[in-house]
Amino acid sequence: MTGKLLREHWGPFPGMTLGDTILVVGDVDQDGCEDYLVGDTNSPGGSSGKGAAYLFSGKNGYQIRLHTRNDVARFGARLFLLGDLDQDGVRDYVVTDGNKNYEIYSAKTGKSLLFSTGIQSGSNGCLAPIDDQDQDGVEDYTASEGGGPSTSTQARPGPSSKSLSYGLPTRAT
Repeated sequence: MTGKLLREHWGPFPGMTLGDTILVVGDVDQDGCEDYLVGDTNSPGGSSGKGAAYLFSGKNGYQIRLHTRNDVARFGARLFLLGDLDQDGVRDYVVTDGNKNYEIYSAKTGKSLLFSTGIQSGSNGCLAPIDDQDQDGVEDYTASEGGGPSTSTQARPGPSSKSLSYGLPTRAT
């Protein structure tokens, strides 16, 4: 291990904050190297200051895809890896605004599986994969809301599932 720089990404626009968040998402393009998602909360990828998430090849650094939302500020503030919610053999990922909006994407296709508003995923919130709670054959996920005097954790269904939403309220200490 030499510490030699292998690759460097620069945002295409002045004022970008490329690298706010980074998440290794596995070998999405199936070239034998793990790929990575990079958040930029100030990217004009969608529109000025709305944020974006860039998926780069771990083999050569080429941009595989870009995720943006024109209706959400600071998109790309937090990134999470989930299970294989769409059952295509590749774990899926989440891009959030660090507040209450998040979008789940198929890592294999880049297609949006679910957009949701209402779970606090900011500094105290989190999303994580869980086993198939509703036994519909699709992995589910849990979303926690934090940051206030009380928090809650909710088990949520995988996007192709029809019903599962139970809150497990907890108290902040």
